[in-house]
Amino acid sequence: MNISTVRSVTMILSILVCSITIQSQSAIVEYESTDKGVLIPRMTAAQRNAIASPATGLMVYDISSNQFMYYNSSSWQPMSGGGGITLPYYNETSASGAVFHVQNDNATARYGLAGSVGINAEVLPANSAGVIGNSNGAHGVYGYSQSNSWAGVQGVSNSNIGVGVQGYGFGGGTGGHFYTSPSGVAALTTGVGNVGIGLKEPEHKLHVRGNLFIQTNAGVLRLGFPNNGNQWQFNTSGGGADLQFKSKPTGSNSSTQRFSMYQNGEFTAGNTSTVEAWMNIYQNSSTSKPHLQLTEVGNDYARLELSNTVSDAYWQLAGLPSTTSTSGRLNFYFNNATSGNNRMTLTGDGKLGIRGTPTARLHVFQASQSVGTGLRFTDNTNNADWDVTHGFALRFHYGGSLRGFINANTGAYTVSSDKRLKTNIETLNPVMDKVKQLNVSSYQYINAPKKQTTVGLIAQNVKPLFPELVSYSEPDDLYGINYGGFSVIALKAIQEQQEVIELQQQTITDLEKRMSKLEAMLTAIKTTN
Repeated sequence: MNISTVRSVTMILSILVCSITIQSQSAIVEYESTDKGVLIPRMTAAQRNAIASPATGLMVYDISSNQFMYYNSSSWQPMSGGGGITLPYYNETSASGAVFHVQNDNATARYGLAGSVGINAEVLPANSAGVIGNSNGAHGVYGYSQSNSWAGVQGVSNSNIGVGVQGYGFGGGTGGHFYTSPSGVAALTTGVGNVGIGLKEPEHKLHVRGNLFIQTNAGVLRLGFPNNGNQWQFNTSGGGADLQFKSKPTGSNSSTQRFSMYQNGEFTAGNTSTVEAWMNIYQNSSTSKPHLQLTEVGNDYARLELSNTVSDAYWQLAGLPSTTSTSGRLNFYFNNATSGNNRMTLTGDGKLGIRGTPTARLHVFQASQSVGTGLRFTDNTNNADWDVTHGFALRFHYGGSLRGFINANTGAYTVSSDKRLKTNIETLNPVMDKVKQLNVSSYQYINAPKKQTTVGLIAQNVKPLFPELVSYSEPDDLYGINYGGFSVIALKAIQEQQEVIELQQQTITDLEKRMSKLEAMLTAIKTTN
């Protein structure tokens, strides 16, 4: 049986089943029924595509996409609604899945659904998308959500190289703009390669208007070059309390701590977790790379100031580098409500000045001639202090009492001997017998660089005779002799010797008188005879 015969049989059966009434003169066949319809062939999309040489206008029902399909002489196309939709159109449904689904299988320049607004907006740009919005003077696509848990527009990518939402900015426009509310600011803006958070026009690759928070227990902030290049890392420690700055060189996978800022205000520089000061620099240094450098712009002092919150007074450490060591200065400057002056100056050639600019290795500028304004020596025991003071003569005081001075005119050392400084004054007993017992010796000092022979006395030998002139240095465990005191002993011995000489002279004088008398008597006897 050929195809024509089958069609005839089918037509006859249709006439038998249905009541046919030809009411439209343009129709070949018209079916009327109030309880039945016309059922055309149903098949899958694969079966439909397998039909050999489909005739133009051939229609089937595609059960794969649940829609009528017809052949337009070149490809299968879904049947449109024709003129069945009147604009503006609105309808409601509660069906699952897509309420309106458009499929476009063209290879390029294809859109599933297009909407355009504005003059000349109906000319669509060449691209491919499921939905395109083209506008002139309006939004291309506008999504609005009244729920806190749903987005106005959502983009999802199911590819590891795809993007959920992608925006382009041409002609200087903004690629993506996220707006919060009429009274708010932009939530996220991308355009011209820049990303802005909280503003419409970002000026840099990332521009944040407002606070920026990085949750460091989940990641860190890195700056540097890609491909494992030189990088800096910012993260926290101590549960977010302390900020750490780390760096790594190219090719390394580990970072070294460079700086740390602690929650209580402490700061460390170097790879250390030990905090020993409010600012601690933990690193090796040299004369070419010190721990800290202060550089003054121009030919002036570089200054470091020390102060506190209680007083307006302050210290300044001021350094003046110079090409000549004599011109270099390091000043210790103090200022308070009374005055401000350099308290100490050190020159580049190693001269130190107290209260002035030095002209010697150590130069003390006294405030006056009073004791205590010059040099003072303290041994941190119960001993009193020694003071050396310039008062025309160079004076030496112990415990505030004058012990001696060097005469400015003669250079002679003078021991203080004022009666007002003395008590228990007694005449010294005869010393001649003791002086005669002194053993003047020649000797050499053991530790002398050159074994030069000198003369003097031995302290242990002198002590039994003149203990007042022998002193003991307890810190050194050594004895010493007051040779200056022996001039007084010599003076006393001379006095004693002079008394003997004067007595002897008186005896001689008496003997000379007696001899003169005897000579006179002898002469008289001779004359009488």
